[in-house]
Amino acid sequence: MTEHNSESVSDLTKHTEPKDAVDCSVRSETNILPNPKNLQELTSEVAFELVQILIRKSLHISLAESCTGGLATASIVSVPGSSAILDASVVTYANHAKTRYADVPEETLATYGAVSEQTAGAMARGIAQENGANLGIGISGIAGPGGGTPDKPVGTVCFGIYYRESVSSDPKETLITITKHFGDLGRDNVRAHSVYFALSQALKLLK
Repeated sequence: MTEHNSESVSDLTKHTEPKDAVDCSVRSETNILPNPKNLQELTSEVAFELVQILIRKSLHISLAESCTGGLATASIVSVPGSSAILDASVVTYANHAKTRYADVPEETLATYGAVSEQTAGAMARGIAQENGANLGIGISGIAGPGGGTPDKPVGTVCFGIYYRESVSSDPKETLITITKHFGDLGRDNVRAHSVYFALSQALKLLK
C-alpha cells in the first residue's frame, strides 16, 4: 500500500499567519505505509521517544485533533511521565471549536475548508500559543466512510506541526504543513495511520 503527500516547511515571524509564511519549500513523495499489524507498536515507540525528548529539552506540547478524536493525545498520555510535557489537548471537531479553542481564523476555514493545510497549520500554531506550549500538532481529515470529494477523497488528512524554542521571548517559529492521502483504508485505519504520522513528524522536527 502506498500513499502520497505534500509538505510545506515555513519559517515564521512572530506575527505572521501560516498562509503568509515566507521561505516556504514544497515537495511531494510516495512512501510505504507501515504494516497495520505493527502500527500500534510503532506508534507506542514513537510516542515514548517523543515524550522523552520533550522531557530532556524541557519543552511542552499541545494538540488540536479533529478526525483522530484524541487518539494522538492518548498515545502520549500512555507514556509514563507525560504529565511533565503535555499542557493541553482539545478535540476540535466542529469548525466553531477550531476557532474557539485553537484560534483558527474564520476566514481560513471559509477560504480553505476544515480539511486543508492552512487550517491544520493554524490549529497547530493556535493550540500551542493559546496554551504556552513549544510544540503544537494540528490534525484534520476525512477518515470515512463518507465525506470525501473528488478533490479531497476519503483518506485525505492534513497535518500541522508548529515549533518554537521559547515561549517568553521573540522566538524563531517553524511551521510544517503536510497533506497525506492514505486511501480508503477504513475509518479506524486512517485514524491510526494519522496518529503515527503526526507523532513521527513532530519527533523528526525536534531531532
